[in-house]
Amino acid sequence: MKNIFQKIHWVPPRKWGHGQRWMLIIDALNALLSMAIVGGLALVFREPMLFPSLGATAYVLFAHPHEHQGQFKNTFFSHLMAAFIGWATFYLVAIKMGGDHQVNVLDIFQTGTLQSQMDGIWLYVASPAIATGLTLAAMVATHTEHSPAASTTLVFALGIFQHAWQIGIVMVGVTILLICGAVLNRLAGFEPESIKHNKEARIKGDHSNKT
Repeated sequence: MKNIFQKIHWVPPRKWGHGQRWMLIIDALNALLSMAIVGGLALVFREPMLFPSLGATAYVLFAHPHEHQGQFKNTFFSHLMAAFIGWATFYLVAIKMGGDHQVNVLDIFQTGTLQSQMDGIWLYVASPAIATGLTLAAMVATHTEHSPAASTTLVFALGIFQHAWQIGIVMVGVTILLICGAVLNRLAGFEPESIKHNKEARIKGDHSNKT
């Protein structure tokens, strides 16, 4: 495997898998398995638990499990805020200000729906723009940065998901992925960032007491 990477002039960073480059394969398999689980449950319950930004979240959870964006708190609350902000923005800006037309923004772009009947067509462009800005501000203000959540807000702000109850469905998908990430990362030898920090603090405390 090492020779293959060298031939294409690319070698995985040593920080992946504590210097064990074969962990690249483990990360990929963990991402595949976790997404299959979420997708399988979505199929069984016939609910949209699997959506585009989960793919980016899976990358962060498995490729960079020790980074700030991969923490459980950041991932969960950033997706929650993004979903709510996206839904609220679409409801207030696109629907209420646009004359109560419940349409998908992508349909407007593709087919020109309502272009002749609706003067406020620009509101359907303003909705995702405003939602993205508000989501970014909310994540930075609360120190829960998780970049894939910026895609979650677009799912709602574009009108792909238009109902408040779908926020719950999205968060079920996020939670299942987080559980898969925690279990599979521990099996692969990684520890959650919170546990890692607690251990480091305890070791420093013991060292200080001894001195």
